[in-house]
Amino acid sequence: MEQRESFISDDEIDGVFEIKKKGKKKSAGKIVSSFKNGVMFSHFDLKLPKNSKLKRNSDNSISLITERFTINLKTIISGINTYIPWEYRKYYLGSEYNNDQPAFIATYEIEIHFHLSSLFKTNSWQYYEWVDSFINQIEADISEEYYFNKKIEWDKTYPIIKMLKENKTEIKKDKK
Repeated sequence: MEQRESFISDDEIDGVFEIKKKGKKKSAGKIVSSFKNGVMFSHFDLKLPKNSKLKRNSDNSISLITERFTINLKTIISGINTYIPWEYRKYYLGSEYNNDQPAFIATYEIEIHFHLSSLFKTNSWQYYEWVDSFINQIEADISEEYYFNKKIEWDKTYPIIKMLKENKTEIKKDKK
């Protein structure tokens, strides 16, 4: 988190929740989630296969290098704006609509390069079956379509939010 530009300053962070033991100044655990000025940090644990390496490349991609192949993960931000419903920003992200916080289309690339020597190895491939589930999990975690249509079901959630908002407005009118 400390390496991300939005979290470098000493300004107060909106959504950091630290658990401290009574009378102690130091946190009892690690920060798992944090929000600051519309930017989100979420901690995750990454367990690498034996004898593998994780490398941050100069083109801002990440490479997972194993004995048999290399997986390259790259985020591509096109610079093209996209629309995010203001209700989503307000109720899911906890931020008010602000023109100073534009939304951009972001996609990703996953490339797998098999090492030439791996083509001649016929045993132990069962230890690399995790690659399919890894790619499927990334697709599920990053895909806009999956997130909006399956995870939060925005097409069903939005009418409920709208109805609750209208009911809240009607109740305020009735009290006056």
